Amino acid sequence: MTKQMLMIPATLSERRKLSTIVGVASGLACLAGILASDIYLTGDQPVLRFAALGATALGVGSLATVSCYLFIEQSLLVPALAGFSYIGAVLTGLFVSHHALAIEALLTKWVYLAGIVLIGGIFEYVARRGLQYGIGRFGPRPLD
Repeated sequence: MTKQMLMIPATLSERRKLSTIVGVASGLACLAGILASDIYLTGDQPVLRFAALGATALGVGSLATVSCYLFIEQSLLVPALAGFSYIGAVLTGLFVSHHALAIEALLTKWVYLAGIVLIGGIFEYVARRGLQYGIGRFGPRPLD
């Protein structure tokens, strides 16, 4: 397959745009799923509800953005697998599952997973950089 067939972004700004689009789409899908599901939003003040919804959507969206960017820019697999499996679990839970308590618990774990994505990405980057230095192969690089 050629690069034209895969449509991989060629420049840094295009890769950043693609990552941002993936993050915004994930955040909006998460927000739509929360509003469409039977999760009961507690809180007397509408500002607190709005802030909680925004923080959750922003967290899930930024997790998707970082995971996508690290995969496209440095071809790191750990952040991509961790981030996208979490996003998939959240969206599947929101749109398919009918267990509100399980979904609520899952929506609050993005903070922990963001740490796993970043720390796992650092370890994978260092290990792959060491492999590149030692044997000259398997180093981090942009997807081409």
